[in-house]
Amino acid sequence: MNQIALTGLVIATLAACAPVQQSDVTTRFDTKPIALLDTRPETSEPGQCWAKLEGPKTSRTVEKFVEVTPARRDAAGTEVSPAIFRKTQDIVTTPGPTQYFERVCEAALTPAFIGALQRALIARQLLEADVSQTLDTPTQAAIQDYQTAKGLPSAILSLAVARQFGLVEVNRPDPDDAT
Repeated sequence: MNQIALTGLVIATLAACAPVQQSDVTTRFDTKPIALLDTRPETSEPGQCWAKLEGPKTSRTVEKFVEVTPARRDAAGTEVSPAIFRKTQDIVTTPGPTQYFERVCEAALTPAFIGALQRALIARQLLEADVSQTLDTPTQAAIQDYQTAKGLPSAILSLAVARQFGLVEVNRPDPDDAT
C-alpha cells in the first residue's frame, strides 16, 4: 500500500474515533417528551411503580394594613384620635401542579441493572464516570440531564427512558389481539 493511501486510511480511522458532539447526541436519540399524568392512576397493574413530580412553586408578596392602635373616642362618640395602622408584607407561596410518571420499580434497580444503565449513559456521553453499579450522584445527575431534555426534570429513572435505553422490556401489542 502506498504512503498516500495509508495516510488516508489513518485519517479516516481517526475521524471515526472522534468524540460525538453534544448536538449529535440530541439528534441521534429520541427526544419525544415523557408522558406525565395529572393524577396517579387509581388502577395500576401489579408491578407498576409511580413517581411524583412537584411543579415549580410560585411566590408573591401580599401587602396588608394592621391596626396598631385603635381610634380613641370621647363619651359622645366623637373620634378624638384616629386609629394607627402599620403596613406589613407577607410572602405567600403556592405549590405548582403535581404530576406523576411511571418509574422503574425499586426491586428492579439491582447492581447489574444500574451497571447497564451506567453503560447506556456512558455510550450516550452523558456520564463521565466508571461503572460502579451504584445509583451514585453522577449517575443521578446524568439521568436528570437526559430526562430534563425530554420534559421530565427528575433524577428518578422513568420507565420510558429505561425502555429507550433497552434496559426494560417494551410491551408490544399482540398481533392476534387486533380488533
